[in-house]
Amino acid sequence: MKQGQGFIRFVTIAMLLISLYYLSFTFVGTLFSSDESAFVKKRLGTNSVSMSQDSLKKMANYYRNVFRDSFSEKPYMDFFLWQYDYKNIKKNEIKLGLDLQGGMSFVMEVQVENIIRSLSNNSKDPNFNQALQKATAMQQNSQDDYLTLLAKAYKELGETAKLAPIFAGISEFDGKIAVTDNNDKAISVLRTYVNSSVQNTFNVIKNRTNKSGLTESQVSLQENTGRIIVELPGADDLPRIKKLLEASAKLEFDYTYDISEVYQGFIDANEVLKGLEEIKKDTAKLAADTSAKAIASAPKAASKVDSAKKTKNPLFEIFSLNVDQKNGNLVPGPIMGYALVKDIDKINGYLATEQVKNKFKSDVRFLWSAQPVDPNGKVFALYAIKMVGDGMPPLTGEAIASANRESDQFGKPAIGMIMTPQGASTWEKMTDLASSDPSGKKCIAIVLDNVVYSAPTVQNKISGGRSQISGKFTNEEAIDLSNILNSGKIDAPAKIIQEELVGPTLGQDTIKSGILSLIIGLIVIFVFMVVNYRQAGMVADIALITNLLILLGFLSSKGLTLTLPGIAGIVLIIGAAVDANVIIYERVKEELRNGRTYLNSLIEGYKHSYWTIIDANATTLITSLSLMFFGFGPIKGFAVTLTIGIFTSLFTAVLVTRELFNMSTDKGKEQKFGVALMDKMFMNSNFGFISRRKIAYMFSTFFIVVGLVSILTRGFDTGVDFKGGRSYVVTFDKNVDAPKVRESLNTTLDRNTLVKTYGDDNQVQITTSFLYNTNGGSNEVEKVNDSIVMSKIYQGVNGYFTKKPTYNDFVQANVSNFRKIDATIADDIKNSSFMVSLIALLGIFIYVAVRFSRWQFAAGAIVALIHDLFFTLGILSLLKDSMPFSLEMNQSIIAAVLTIIGFSTNDTVVIFDRIREFLKRNPNDEYSKTFNDAINATLSRTVMTATTLFIVSLVLFVFGGESIKGFSFTMLVGIIVGTVSSIFVASPVALDLINFFSKNNKK
Repeated sequence: MKQGQGFIRFVTIAMLLISLYYLSFTFVGTLFSSDESAFVKKRLGTNSVSMSQDSLKKMANYYRNVFRDSFSEKPYMDFFLWQYDYKNIKKNEIKLGLDLQGGMSFVMEVQVENIIRSLSNNSKDPNFNQALQKATAMQQNSQDDYLTLLAKAYKELGETAKLAPIFAGISEFDGKIAVTDNNDKAISVLRTYVNSSVQNTFNVIKNRTNKSGLTESQVSLQENTGRIIVELPGADDLPRIKKLLEASAKLEFDYTYDISEVYQGFIDANEVLKGLEEIKKDTAKLAADTSAKAIASAPKAASKVDSAKKTKNPLFEIFSLNVDQKNGNLVPGPIMGYALVKDIDKINGYLATEQVKNKFKSDVRFLWSAQPVDPNGKVFALYAIKMVGDGMPPLTGEAIASANRESDQFGKPAIGMIMTPQGASTWEKMTDLASSDPSGKKCIAIVLDNVVYSAPTVQNKISGGRSQISGKFTNEEAIDLSNILNSGKIDAPAKIIQEELVGPTLGQDTIKSGILSLIIGLIVIFVFMVVNYRQAGMVADIALITNLLILLGFLSSKGLTLTLPGIAGIVLIIGAAVDANVIIYERVKEELRNGRTYLNSLIEGYKHSYWTIIDANATTLITSLSLMFFGFGPIKGFAVTLTIGIFTSLFTAVLVTRELFNMSTDKGKEQKFGVALMDKMFMNSNFGFISRRKIAYMFSTFFIVVGLVSILTRGFDTGVDFKGGRSYVVTFDKNVDAPKVRESLNTTLDRNTLVKTYGDDNQVQITTSFLYNTNGGSNEVEKVNDSIVMSKIYQGVNGYFTKKPTYNDFVQANVSNFRKIDATIADDIKNSSFMVSLIALLGIFIYVAVRFSRWQFAAGAIVALIHDLFFTLGILSLLKDSMPFSLEMNQSIIAAVLTIIGFSTNDTVVIFDRIREFLKRNPNDEYSKTFNDAINATLSRTVMTATTLFIVSLVLFVFGGESIKGFSFTMLVGIIVGTVSSIFVASPVALDLINFFSKNNKK
């Protein structure tokens, strides 16, 4: 007992001091946040009552930044040699996940198909394009990367389909790809280029978030998947952030056409669209009468389209040429006309029609304005861009050396740009050419990502390489745009395939429920241990507190993020730590009952418990590591916390408690071990578990069959994690009836919309697949669809508010959570869940087989785990519509099921360990007696551990909040099922297999 005593004491004290140091930042950070909130509230004063939600948010953010800036140089608090300024507090305090403090997260996937097309100079080769289409289709249901799928697609096309000739003639691939190279060689070279493009996209997005005031942003790249994960704690402006992430920063400076040079094309296009033969006969007459007065007879504004004077002109019903309303003349300049935002897609479709394109000059390109031109934000302008040479712009963003937010001549926010020497030379030539145009009408359009920000008329040649982008920018937009330009162009566009928004209010409620569940769980376990083990229970409690401090200190020191599932992991770790103490204490009490002295009982109790505890925790570790490396999103936080907690629990439950007992014995004191209720119930128990195993088999088989039937017929309540779609949490100002809300939304969305009460009666969760594209759509399409779905939800639920909010206030204040998952990543989550389960089962099988030297033990453990898996899933399927909370099948449920597997194996291994001991002690006994005696000998420990885990899971269920109700309920079911399987399935199955394959059959 005394070996290494000083070292253990030193390590424990050192770890505690280091943990307390790092945790002090979290404590000070809490005080800082409280003072910050008071400062903001005081500055807003009574004005906050009359402000809109949008204005209130902006003002609050402004004052919040003022408060933080005041402590950027000077310390907020001094404590001896430690100084706590804002930067150090944020760097060292425990990082909270989005579910605990609010914010946004995105998963972006680089569109590799677009990179390949670009590298091929948009090859028209039919095999090439067919292979790309095949690879894109296969990607929806495959874990392989895009280039691997492209290789498979080419293989399916046959030996005549060659990839190398597509790229061999391109200068960029000279000496790298030859015409005679096989497809594998070409794929290998392309992979280098694709990986480089993906890395560049990652770097650009990371730079943008770092430069845009998002100080706690976390951007990571998933290797070999082309996926970039962006987490932005505290961020709440979804449109701004999405614009920042999606912008490709494709900047160009283009010549423009004057309306007088192009307007005739619109007249002719309108005639083509009419499609009336009799009108075509009068084309010559109409073409002859193309004065400005005639043009003025077209609709004057897009907003008058729906009036009673609506004409039968397809184009001009939704598009108004740029005509002076007073005199009917064309307005000189590059603006062709105006349209409502809702009609832009339709107009683009018209202009893309081949017959319509033929009516315009071949070198004209039409682009819309970046900003609306009317106060209501509904009307946009259409510009005519003049392409030159090979269609490439005369000047691109590569000519920009730097960009900064500045003010235009009217004092409005603008973006000033300084060009490189080569760019300045080109810019001088462009402005010289434009200013020397005899008509004096020439402008140069500044285009970013295919929208026009400004198109000023050039009066004189501009030297020195300075230019400016002006427009109706807010200060924030100007800063974002300059940061986008400075961070570089994204050559490989990335599509958002998963996004989540958690409102700060929901985050604060989650923190309260999470901390409450943690505190109550600790108190209950403390009392439980003291009641059952008296003074020894207090030793275990001290070890639990030490464990918790070291675990939290480690999370803080390593900058790891704590999520709500992470808090759930901590609560479960408390149960796991108690389990180790229960194993030791039960063994010590057994030694005491056998007549050993107190000191010898401690020595023997710890000695015989070491490997049992290690074996039990190793199986849980296999599960947590599987989740950590192959899980998604918040479940990784749960797995990380669980993994670290296993090691800290082993240290504190075994070594720290031993040291505490050593300190007591050094003083001549003996810690009393109480007689627990379980001792009285199970002392000298001799239940016939093995003899009744066939009854247990029939019982389990019946319920598993019922569960499987339910799974196959009823299925699960699958959420967006597994099928994709959109999910919203909406908070009302009064209690609402979820079924009635669903009826309203079924009229505005579709009949498949699900509405459930989410926690309190004034809050509902809305899940919908309306306008959800399972094949994926462009960022632009998805942006429009998001807006349409949100509008229809607002329309459907607005009547359930006592005080009806405006649309903007509804989005800002009442939608407290939003999630969207693309089909691709939903499929990956399903595949990942299946993979994690297989890896965990395989790892446990191998470990148990090696540790117990017989594959029959491993097989018994696996049969028990499969029993637990299908039993638990069957119950979730049977009860999916019967519970007052959501049993939605998502990543949290999968984590719960896998945790059950780990803890169930924990129980099984403890029994197996005692069976192994009894086999060595009594080799001549019948196997059935040995197995039954081992189950009875560990019964009090089995029930005690199950009770502690059940208690902490019950605490999570009652106090942990709505978002982990499904998780904790699954844990409750699984703990009962897992305990039963450890006794009635694992050991009996192992026994039957040993008897079946044994030559010396000892039943």
